[in-house]
Amino acid sequence: MKTIFAVTGAGGHLGHYLVQYLLDQNQKVRALLFNHEEPIFTGADIFYGDITDISTIHPFLKVNPDEELVVIHAAGIVSINARVDKRLYNANVKGTTNMLVAAKEAGAKRFVYISSVHAVKEKKYNEVISELDAKDFSMSDVRGGYAKTKAEATRLVLAANDDNFATYVIAPSGILGPGNSYSADFLGNLVYMFVRGKFKVAVKGGYDFIDVRDVAKATINLALLSRPSSHFYLASGNYYSVRTILDTLSTITKKKRVRVYLSPRFIKLFAWIIETYYRWRKKTPLFTAYSMDTLLANAQFDNRLAIKELKLAIRPLDATLGDMVKFIELNDFTASKKKIVDIRKKKSI
Repeated sequence: MKTIFAVTGAGGHLGHYLVQYLLDQNQKVRALLFNHEEPIFTGADIFYGDITDISTIHPFLKVNPDEELVVIHAAGIVSINARVDKRLYNANVKGTTNMLVAAKEAGAKRFVYISSVHAVKEKKYNEVISELDAKDFSMSDVRGGYAKTKAEATRLVLAANDDNFATYVIAPSGILGPGNSYSADFLGNLVYMFVRGKFKVAVKGGYDFIDVRDVAKATINLALLSRPSSHFYLASGNYYSVRTILDTLSTITKKKRVRVYLSPRFIKLFAWIIETYYRWRKKTPLFTAYSMDTLLANAQFDNRLAIKELKLAIRPLDATLGDMVKFIELNDFTASKKKIVDIRKKKSI
C-alpha cells in the first residue's frame, strides 16, 4: 500500500523542511500552503487552503482506497504576545480541530502534531521537565497566548487517539536555523537584526534552543513509527544565554560584540508601552512581557525519549548560527516580494 504524507504549514520555517526531507526519502508528499504562498520545493503535490476553513482541507486529504494517509500538522501561528486573540485561537485551536475531524473522515492512520514545550506546565526553576510531566494539558496552567493555544490543541490531539487513528505530539523548544521566518519569533528576529547591523542593545537571560532541521528529521521519524497509542515527545536542544548566541554571531560575522545587556525584569516595566506602539504600527515587537518571561523561565527539558525513539540529533550552536548567517546573506528579506533560496540546492546549508 502506498503511503501519502500530508504536511500542513508547508510554507513555514519547519514545514518546508518536513516536505524537503520527505522528498529526499522518495516519499509521496502533499503540501498545504496558505493562500498565495509560493513553494520553495519541487516534487510535492501542492494544495492551497486555510485550516480554519474545513471545506478547504477535504480535497487536500482525500486519498484512494489503496493509499494510506499520514498527516503531519505543522500549521499554526507563533506569537510572543501575552493574550489569546481571535486570530491566534482560530489558527492553533480551531485549525487543529478541523484537521483532526478532516483527517479522521479521510481515513488517516497516523496524525502527528507539532506542539511546543510552552504547552507543558512549567516546573520550579531547578527541576527538569520531562515527557512524564505532560499528562494533562490545560490553558490555565500556562502563560501567554501561544502557550495557551498550543496546550489546548495538544490536549485535543492526544484525546483524539483511538484504535484506528494514532495521534502523536512532538514539542520542540525554541526553534532556530536557516529558513524563511525571521519576524514571528524572538530569536530569529534577534539573529536577523544582529546580522543586518541593527542590534546594539540586548537583554539578559536565555532559553533552550534547537535547530529546525533536527526537529524536522525527528518529526519524520515519528511519522514513520507504528506505535499504536498516542504519545508525547519533548524535542529540546541545549540552553543558551542571549549573550552566548550574540557573542557566537559576533565571531562568525566579525561584527562588534553587543556590550549593553538589560535586565528582562527592567524591560517588563515598559513592555506595555512597546507592545501598544507596535500594535498600532501592526508590527511584532522584539521585546514583550511574554518574551521576557520566557527568557527567565525554567528551560531544563528531558529529551532522552526523543533521542532514543525518534533519533533526535542536536547539532552545535555555531553550526546552526553559521547557516543562519549564510541564509540571511543569500536572501533579501526587505524586498516587497521575498526571494527565498531553495535550501535543498544549497549543499553548504
